[in-house]
Amino acid sequence: MGMAHALYETSAPYYPVQEHNPSSFSDYILPGPTELPLIESVVLEYPSSNGPFGVKGVGEMTANPPIPAIVTPFTTDSRVRITSLPVTPEKILRALEAKAEAEA
Repeated sequence: MGMAHALYETSAPYYPVQEHNPSSFSDYILPGPTELPLIESVVLEYPSSNGPFGVKGVGEMTANPPIPAIVTPFTTDSRVRITSLPVTPEKILRALEAKAEAEA
């Protein structure tokens, strides 16, 4: 989920023409099984005081850490700052071009 946020998911794709918007979830770009890394899940049982029967959600909170872990190498290596998701080759190229123009 975090990898999809960082690299794939958007509600308004980066194409310059809006006709490329996905019309349904079958057209929505998401990572498939071959793009996913091996994930090892570990359950830590710490009851929650504000959840029913002491339970907590497991999906959403684990989606946040992969995003900066994936985006930071792009920004560090290219020395440009990408401030919107998903990080696409086009966004990196545009940021590099803007940086070159600013330095010229």
